Amino acid sequence: MLREALASVLSQTLRDLEIIVSDNASVDDTESVVRSFGDPRIVYVKNARDVGAVPNINRCFAMARGEFIALCPDDDLMLPDNLARKVEVLRSHMRVGLVHSRFHIIDENGNVIQATTNKGHGLERDADAVEPGGVFLRRMLEGFCEVNPVSAVFRRECWEKLGGLDESLKHVDDYEYWMRIAVYYDVAYLAAPLVMWRAHAQTLTSQFLVGGKTGVSPSHLREQLRCKKNILDRYGKDIPDVRDLRKMLRRQTAERVAFQADCMLDEGAARSDVRRFLCSMSVEFPNLFGASLYWKMLAKTVVP
Repeated sequence: MLREALASVLSQTLRDLEIIVSDNASVDDTESVVRSFGDPRIVYVKNARDVGAVPNINRCFAMARGEFIALCPDDDLMLPDNLARKVEVLRSHMRVGLVHSRFHIIDENGNVIQATTNKGHGLERDADAVEPGGVFLRRMLEGFCEVNPVSAVFRRECWEKLGGLDESLKHVDDYEYWMRIAVYYDVAYLAAPLVMWRAHAQTLTSQFLVGGKTGVSPSHLREQLRCKKNILDRYGKDIPDVRDLRKMLRRQTAERVAFQADCMLDEGAARSDVRRFLCSMSVEFPNLFGASLYWKMLAKTVVP
């Protein structure tokens, strides 16, 4: 998959680019695959030890010399016009800090299993758009992550102003970053599918998402809510409607925590485990103590 990913980036119609491959202490043939291309635009570095996925990405951001930065996980693919189309948007709209797009979903063998979609990343939209950052931010705070990382291209200026991904987050580091960018920049969307997102059992996404009614694990939900709270706490002074957003987030936190707990009970989890989940969430989100939904669910774990 790494060979295919690299080939897709090298085939971009935008030729002026730098490809940084940060090998996170792998024990396979990563280095030989990378060096087999013999392209001077590829920069290969190898970590002496496994530093984790998020610090490894931040290392790439710090090394990047270009005006714009794009992510390409080693199992995903870029279509030929991906970078050219998105760089054109960024150069035409100086207030835009981030541009993303639709994508195709492919399987392990590269077969398209769902074409031209935003699946798992917001509504299906058929028209290009440039949105004020505040509009995009509110929608991300109210809902879920709308940006597939492989589809994202952002200004290096964003990294210089805001730093890299939050290394305390393991599941939603990208989600938090797109919201952070939206506090200060507008966001553009292209309806054309410009990348291919590979779905297979070994992806980080597959490890953290689960089935059932909620679609997320308790740990993933905790990080989703934490990253939203962090955005409002850390950057609230620069968000005009922060008080309204705080109120919305308090209500959402109570609803989603209660729903997660209810689903856990429906799926056969022990009441003691669900009670432990609820108590741990109230430690991290004290506003839950003021929500009747929280106390109803807590009582449900005590009274059969």
